[in-house]
Amino acid sequence: MAKKDFDESIGYFEMCLKQNPDYHLAALELSQLMDRKGEQIKALALLDTITAINTNDYITIEAENIRGGILLRQGKPEETQKVYQDILSKYDYKDYSNILDTQYKLAVLYHKQSKNNQALEELTSLEHRIDQSQDIEFLAEIYQFKCSILLRMGNTLDALSYGKNSLALYTQTGNLTGLAKSHSVLARVLIHQAKYTEAVEHLSLALNITRSLDYKFGIGAVLNELIGLLIIQGELKKAWALTQEMQQIALEIDFTAMLLAAKDYTINIAILQNQWQAAQLYISEHLELAKASNNNRAITENTISQVELDLNLKNTDCLLYTSPSP
Repeated sequence: MAKKDFDESIGYFEMCLKQNPDYHLAALELSQLMDRKGEQIKALALLDTITAINTNDYITIEAENIRGGILLRQGKPEETQKVYQDILSKYDYKDYSNILDTQYKLAVLYHKQSKNNQALEELTSLEHRIDQSQDIEFLAEIYQFKCSILLRMGNTLDALSYGKNSLALYTQTGNLTGLAKSHSVLARVLIHQAKYTEAVEHLSLALNITRSLDYKFGIGAVLNELIGLLIIQGELKKAWALTQEMQQIALEIDFTAMLLAAKDYTINIAILQNQWQAAQLYISEHLELAKASNNNRAITENTISQVELDLNLKNTDCLLYTSPSP
């Protein structure tokens, strides 16, 4: 599994179940592997078998948590919600610790549906149920999640408080991934409070952590936030250097959306520096990539960049500019 050799892993789990059909932990692992391979129908059928024959409530809760995740990825939020709510109504958290994960997943579902008040209710309930001395990592994750939701709802003061609490707990446990995420979330809160210098400090720390982990996607995500903030502050030289790094990472991991974002930054920086020929070149490169990836949103953004460049060049023909065909 560590080598992502799913077929061979599945073979071993199937051998386990052939020797012992009641080895439900192996069946749970197998269902998750099938899901990761894109075989959701087989995964759900296996989960049906597990819940039908097992007598262990802990296993049932785990199976339903997996089922909920699969249904959500299939675009079935109503069915997902029913799965989680059925488990929460049937079992008591005092008897089954893994039901807390069910409640967290329900909060995630509400958040995806923009039901932020309901998501906060579930997270607050979890916050009161968790013993910090026993599950500090989970509590840190809840604080971080509440910070993000409160920020989306415009409550920056409470968001800042939960962000700081999350950062403190992740610092205590030494969880670098959690630390990087907390620094990023805190930076977003501080940006909303127009505290740009502090926000840059947090994003710089997040960048250092993701670099130390060699987590390419995480590095790119932090760069995306940091570059935009540096441009706002007029630190174009730093922003340009980081944009080049972001482009290189996007190419390495073959992530077109990240590459488009990086190229969009190069356009903005060139325009701000009055480098008109360079800006036109970057706009052309951006448009070519946007068309190749059939990204209509990026094509629209490209049109806006072209109009902005034309306005800077005092080209009144831009008022008649029409979007290029995808």
